[in-house]
Amino acid sequence: MTQVKVSNFLAKGGMTWKNIIPKAPWQGGIYERLIGLTKNALRRAIGRKFLAERELVTLIAEVEGILNTRPLTPILTIASLYVQLILSCLTLRSIYL
Repeated sequence: MTQVKVSNFLAKGGMTWKNIIPKAPWQGGIYERLIGLTKNALRRAIGRKFLAERELVTLIAEVEGILNTRPLTPILTIASLYVQLILSCLTLRSIYL
């Protein structure tokens, strides 16, 4: 598709483009941070090796699980820390057994 066709298609659907200004680091910070965390986890797990497609899909699923189980807010009390620790150990144990 050409750029004109894409623009017409988006205009008919009422969609508008919202671009991030290149020199504005405060925009898009959340998903940029998630991309950075994902890349870092993949680099640390893979290194310079080549993986088969199935291995790569499995690794991406594991990285997704790790990122999705992270708490959104700081853990405030020791009791909640203990509960989080137990829950994370139970879920991680089931992954690796």
